[in-house]
Amino acid sequence: MAKTIYSMALLCLLMVWGSNVSAQTSMTALPESGTTLKELSEVVLTFNQASTTDLGAKAADATITSDKDYNAGVTIEYGETENQMKLTFNKLTEEANYTIQVPAGAITADGQDVGAFTLNYTIGEEKQATLTPEPGEVKWLSTLIYHYPAGTTLNNVYGAKPATIEGPDGFRTVLIPEFNYQIGPDKYTLRLARIASQAGEYTVTIPDSLIKYTNTSDWSTVYLPGGTFKYNVSGGGLTQTSVTPAEAISAFDAFSVTFPDYDSISKNPDLMPNIYIMKEGQDNQVASFSMNYNITAKGNVISYKNQYSKLIDPGHYYMAFPEGCLLLGEAQEPCSPFMVEFDIVEPEPVNIVLTPADGSKVNMLNQVLIQFPDNDDVTMNSGAQVSLSRIKEDGTSISVGGAYGSSSIEMMDSKTYCAHFSGMAIEDGTYVITLNRNSFTVGTGFNQEVTATIEFTAPELAEPVLDPANQAVLDKIQHFTVSFPTETVVKLNTYLNNKTVYLYKGAELTDNGYGGIGNSQVATANNFTAVEGSTNSFTFSLSSAAIEAGDYTMVFPAGVFLMGEDEHSFNAAAEFHYTATGNGVDKIEVTPSVPVAALSEVTITYINETAIFAQNQYLGFSLYKVNPEQAWDDYQGYTSNVKIEGNQCTITLDKEYTEAGEYYIDITNWSFYLSDGITSSTPQRVTFTIDPNAATGINEVSSDQAKKVAYNLAGQRVAPNTKGLVILNNKKYINK
Repeated sequence: MAKTIYSMALLCLLMVWGSNVSAQTSMTALPESGTTLKELSEVVLTFNQASTTDLGAKAADATITSDKDYNAGVTIEYGETENQMKLTFNKLTEEANYTIQVPAGAITADGQDVGAFTLNYTIGEEKQATLTPEPGEVKWLSTLIYHYPAGTTLNNVYGAKPATIEGPDGFRTVLIPEFNYQIGPDKYTLRLARIASQAGEYTVTIPDSLIKYTNTSDWSTVYLPGGTFKYNVSGGGLTQTSVTPAEAISAFDAFSVTFPDYDSISKNPDLMPNIYIMKEGQDNQVASFSMNYNITAKGNVISYKNQYSKLIDPGHYYMAFPEGCLLLGEAQEPCSPFMVEFDIVEPEPVNIVLTPADGSKVNMLNQVLIQFPDNDDVTMNSGAQVSLSRIKEDGTSISVGGAYGSSSIEMMDSKTYCAHFSGMAIEDGTYVITLNRNSFTVGTGFNQEVTATIEFTAPELAEPVLDPANQAVLDKIQHFTVSFPTETVVKLNTYLNNKTVYLYKGAELTDNGYGGIGNSQVATANNFTAVEGSTNSFTFSLSSAAIEAGDYTMVFPAGVFLMGEDEHSFNAAAEFHYTATGNGVDKIEVTPSVPVAALSEVTITYINETAIFAQNQYLGFSLYKVNPEQAWDDYQGYTSNVKIEGNQCTITLDKEYTEAGEYYIDITNWSFYLSDGITSSTPQRVTFTIDPNAATGINEVSSDQAKKVAYNLAGQRVAPNTKGLVILNNKKYINK
C-alpha cells in the first residue's frame, strides 16, 4: 500500500535575512518549498516572530519563473492572521520546476523590511513513498525498506521520534533507521528491533520527518511524511536455533547460536548488518556490533565475544538478526530471521573488606586495601575504578583523586588489591572511598558498589628545604635540591597527579578573582630525581630558567613526598622566594659581528661553556629581516643545517642573503643544553647587518689568530700560553 508523500502538509522553517534590512525573522511556507504538486496557485507565508505583517515598497516586484521559460508576476496579499501574507499567481499545471523570487522590501514584519527569499516547487506527478515488503500478507517482519524516488540519498533525522510496530498480545518494538548503500540512494532500511513472527495483525507507524533528503536545486532539507501501514503475519517457517546462555546471568559479554538442522553455516558477504542489543522497556539501543567484525562462524555455530565491556544492569535483553544474514548448509540457503534473548539478574553478594574501613579515623589517606576474604577467583576488570572524595561543609562532595585499572590498582595476592589514589587527603575532614560496581569479576559474578566514610586528621607534616635556599639572589632560577633533614627515608609519591612545582613572577601571590593565582606563571617542574647516595633528597629543574631581573615566588605542593618506610606523613605545601639579578643571559660571541656584504653562515660560541648540545635532532633556526614599517618582521627562510662542536654552533643558512638590512635569528630555551646537559639555553636574539658596501674579508680570521683564542675549564677566556689545562680550537692542551 503506497502513501502519497504530501497527504499531510509539512512546514518548512526558513530563516530570512535581508542584506539591507535590520529585521530578521523566521518564516514558514505552506506548501513547503521543494514540494512536488499536481497544481499550485498560492503559497501562505507565516512570520512566526512577528505580530503584524504588511506590503512593502517592493511588493509589485515578486516573480515566478520556471525551467521551461515561464515568467509571470506574483501578487502579495494579506493572509488570514495578522502575521500571514499570501503569494497568489495564475494556477500552475504544466510540468516544470518553478521558482518564486520575493525581493527584499516586498514584505514588512513589525514595520521592518524582510530580506529577499526564494521558494521552489515542482509541478508533476506526486511522488509516493512505499514500503518493502508491501503491506498485506507476510510470513514474518524483520526488515522494512522505505523508498521515496527523490533521486538522491535519503537519511534519517537524528533525535526524531522513532518508528514503531505493534501487534498481538501487547507486542511492541521500534524500527531502527539504517543506511545501506547496497540498496540504492533513495531507499532507507528500517530494522525491527524485535522480529514480528507471531501470527496476527501488526501496525507499523512511521512518524513524519523521520526520513529526509537534500533538495539539490536549492540545497534545502526536505522532510518526508510518515504514515501507518497494516501487515498480516502468518508466522512459521523460522530457522531452528539454540542460544547460549539459556539461563539468567549476572553479566553479559558473549553468546553463541547453534543451528541444529545444518552441519555448516557462514556469514553472507553481501549482507553484513549491524546488530542492536535492546533492553525491554527502552526504545534506544543499549549497544550494537557488526556482523562482519564481531561474529565468528564455525561449523554450525556462530559466536560473539566482547573483550572490552559487559552488560550488568538487570533486565531482559534481546537482539534481532535479519533474514539472509547467514547462509546455511552446503546449499547456502539464506537464513530466516532469528532472535537472541537473555536475562541479566543481580549477582550473589560478595564479601569485600576495605582498609581503612567505614567509620575509621586516620592520619594518612592516599590508598585503600581491597580484600575478598571468601573468594580466590577474583580478577580485576579493565574498567576498575576506586574514587576518593571529600565532603564539604554544605554537604556536597568534591573529587580528590581516583585509582583506575592496572595503572594504579595493584594486585597484592589472589585476595587482595591496593588502590593508589591520584590525589590524597590533605585537609582535615570527612572523606568517602567508593569502589565502583563491576570493578572486579568474582567467580561468575562481580562486586557491588562499596563505600567507606573516613575521618581524616593530617599528621605532623614535613617541611621541605630547598637549595638554593629561600630568599637567595641568583643569576638563573632553575635547578634545585629538595631535602627533608628530619626524615631518614623519603619516597616520591609516584601515584600523585599533582606533583607540579610552579614559579610565578612577583614577591607575593595575588588572587585572580576566581580562587586561583593571578601572578604570571614563569615555569614549572615535576621531574624529581633521587640524589645518589641520599635517602631524603631529590633534585628537580624548572622547565626554563627565570633570568629577568626581579622577584619570584615558587609554590611547592603538599603530598609530593611520603615520609618513612611506613609512609606515616607527607610534605607540607610551601612557598619560596627568589630574586633574579638580570645577569643570567648566556654569554655568547657571534660571527659575523660587524656588517657584511653577504650572509650565508653564522657561528655562535658559548664562551662560559665547555660544550653545548642540541635539545633534539630537529634543531633548526628561522631567519627574519627587520621591517620597521609594519608590526611584524619578514620571514626569510629556515635551516636545519646546524653543526655543533664543543661550545660552538655553526648555522649554515638555506641560501646566501645579500639584500641590505637588519636580520636576526632567535635562540630559545629549547634550542640547546649547556655543559651540564640539563640547563637550557636562555632566550636571546642574535642580530646581523647586511651592507652591500661592507668591505669583504673584514670578518675573516686567520688561522694564526684563531689559534690564539683559548679558554680554561670554567669557560673563561685566557691567554694561549696560560699554565695548566686550556681549550684551544676545541682541543685540550696542557701548558707546563
